[in-house]
Amino acid sequence: MFYNSDSRKSLEDLKKAFDTSLEDETWPGMVTTTTNKIRSFHYAKAFGNDDCTSDRRPLAISSIIVLTSISKLLTSIAALQLVEKRFVDLKTDLSSLIPTLAS
Repeated sequence: MFYNSDSRKSLEDLKKAFDTSLEDETWPGMVTTTTNKIRSFHYAKAFGNDDCTSDRRPLAISSIIVLTSISKLLTSIAALQLVEKRFVDLKTDLSSLIPTLAS
């Protein structure tokens, strides 16, 4: 895995932000992972505790986490990536592309 000083500082800043969010109880825990296009970089880390267990054991990278309203965020990001790549624009009627939306 290749790290330069800028990416190492960015990861440290990210970890600090996650730790702060756990301390101020913004969320009980999270699992994050990222990689680059050529897969020469990979980062995976679990933060916090599993609130769904009686013993609140620490989260692991393999922990199963319920995704509630996060799907709206992911869908929005995916849609905006399609706009960015000029596959659609914000005024495109998606019912012709995804017929189940027309129902």
